[in-house]
Amino acid sequence: MEGPARPELIDAVHERLDSLRAAVPGIGVMDAMAFELAVIEVVTNSIEHARAADATVPVYLSVELESADGELRARIFEHGTEAAPVPGESPGMPDLHAESGRGLALLERLLSSVAFERIPDGSVWTLVL
Repeated sequence: MEGPARPELIDAVHERLDSLRAAVPGIGVMDAMAFELAVIEVVTNSIEHARAADATVPVYLSVELESADGELRARIFEHGTEAAPVPGESPGMPDLHAESGRGLALLERLLSSVAFERIPDGSVWTLVL
């Protein structure tokens, strides 16, 4: 699924995650919840923070979800974004009262692997559980 990086896309991602969960026999409730939380975290973060290289052109997101070989995998593409720094090593959890800064640390705790890379027209996150 894909569309402009707007909050309405989150509902479509939730629906697709529900379909994926129903199609994957044997996935545990906790694993399904962890994967959904991670995917929604990245999509929401992209909607809130991705900036277009050209301010007159909206950022588009593409979300691919799949299950293979006992893994759940998501790829979230940010199309048309400006060059952003590749996240380095997670700084860990911020102060207890901080209002943000937990995303990457949360992903690392929920998933088997998290990868971020620059691509010619934006960036892509790959999440695996």
